[in-house]
Amino acid sequence: MTMSYAIAIPESLGPGDKISADLVVSSSKARLEKIVLLEKAKPNRAPATSRADASLG
Repeated sequence: MTMSYAIAIPESLGPGDKISADLVVSSSKARLEKIVLLEKAKPNRAPATSRADASLG
């Protein structure tokens, strides 16, 4: 399950990173505390172009 929360993002975290955290809920807000990095996101690779595509044009 994926949910969005407003947090102060530590510099060590980036989009797609897997984390563990404590969810703290009050009567009107929810926040994450004790954020721990479990796994860095894998970098996105650009799709490879084939030679056939390069020779067209």
